[in-house]
Amino acid sequence: MPALQEFQNLHPGANFLAVDIAGNAEQARSFLAAHRLETLRVAVTNGWPQEFGINGTPATIVIDRFGLIQFVHAGQLPNVGAILGKDLESLPAPE
Repeated sequence: MPALQEFQNLHPGANFLAVDIAGNAEQARSFLAAHRLETLRVAVTNGWPQEFGINGTPATIVIDRFGLIQFVHAGQLPNVGAILGKDLESLPAPE
């Protein structure tokens, strides 16, 4: 999560949203505060939407500006910045 926040800070043109699938908003707020993740936006829900095709956590999903899923990374990413940077570079540039 800190690596995601750092990546977001380095790429202000990209929109990031972390999703807590445990469904407990208070625990999510406490976690963010304890880890000083002030700029990371988090949504709380119960389970993954089936459209993502993911059964495990953590997972990272890259959705383009049209709302289409472009990349799905299952498991913890060893180098968030490099992997997401490559994903963003491969997306078509805005017109």
